[in-house]
Amino acid sequence: MKTAPSVSYVQADHLSARFRNIFRNHFDRFCDVWDERFGKRYGYYRKWAEHTVREFLKCLDPTHGFAHLECPDCETRRLVPFTCKRKLCLTCGEKRKHAWTMTSAIIICSTLKR
Repeated sequence: MKTAPSVSYVQADHLSARFRNIFRNHFDRFCDVWDERFGKRYGYYRKWAEHTVREFLKCLDPTHGFAHLECPDCETRRLVPFTCKRKLCLTCGEKRKHAWTMTSAIIICSTLKR
């Protein structure tokens, strides 16, 4: 059986940084004016949405936690910042999409009869 080609995930730092800066620079103001500007049309302010954005802003920031990893073979050490695992995040969302796509491809290919 033919297997899907192995494609590794590459973090989109440049795009993610721009996207993150939009939220970092404007989200507090957006929260402040929600009721006045958007409340009548879109309803009440949803705290869970704010929580999602706040977690997204912490993503890959080592000041909010990290894991210390060491390779037992070559003794290479790395500090890996925690991620937010949110769909909003371009980095985490892309990883999630990539994993889902690969899993779906394996399931579909394994169920096909030739």
